[in-house]
Amino acid sequence: MAPPVSRVALALLVTFAAPSVAQALDIFEIQVYEGDINQPGQPGLELHTNFIAAGRAQATFPGESVPDRTLHLTLEPSFGVLPFWELGAYLEFATAPGRSQTNFGGYKLRSKLVVPHERTGRFTLGLNFEVGRGVAVLGSDSWDTEVRPIISWWRGRWFVAVNPIIGWALTGDTAAAPALEPCAKVRFDAGHQVGVGVEYYAGLGRLGSMPSFAEQQHVAYLVGDLLDGPVELNIGIGRGLSAATDAWTVKAIVGKTF
Repeated sequence: MAPPVSRVALALLVTFAAPSVAQALDIFEIQVYEGDINQPGQPGLELHTNFIAAGRAQATFPGESVPDRTLHLTLEPSFGVLPFWELGAYLEFATAPGRSQTNFGGYKLRSKLVVPHERTGRFTLGLNFEVGRGVAVLGSDSWDTEVRPIISWWRGRWFVAVNPIIGWALTGDTAAAPALEPCAKVRFDAGHQVGVGVEYYAGLGRLGSMPSFAEQQHVAYLVGDLLDGPVELNIGIGRGLSAATDAWTVKAIVGKTF
């Protein structure tokens, strides 16, 4: 049975009223959305971590906390509202023990809509909306927003997901200047509840005035996933593909629904 029109309209209203991502790659949430969603009334919790093992060590403005040898931590609680609607939030932190630096990284709110699987077969279709604010020491303290389409497909042991993200600042000098930040994932089910694959993330710059490849951000991750396990687990090691991207990053996501 299709969801009542009034409920769909309410969900869309909330997501557009509370639509996040900055103009470059998100340093806290390195994840391709696959289209999973909490059941109504079901809470969930994820911990996102990543460590930039080799990255930019020179500040681009006074007081910046540079990314090199920095650990990023994100706590993400979530809650299923309706069969097609989930709400979530992010609390972000960054620490560089070698430089005796620890910073609050900002916060975000998100609203995710996913078309019920029985209507899309092997495909999953959805939209995720975020709004959040960072901190100046990590690059920007403006309010930012993101619209993330979710498109995924599976056949046999293969799975593919694409998120053609558009993000822009809501305040500050770059307000209302949308940027394209696509990401994608290909995974193979290797058996024994283990999936192996590749994830790709890019910060292509503002629409209509994209810089050269060397000035864009491009990174590829070799990843492993725990499939249908007691917890969600995604681990990976990433290699920057352009001069503007940090050279090496390792990441992990651990999550569980209750």
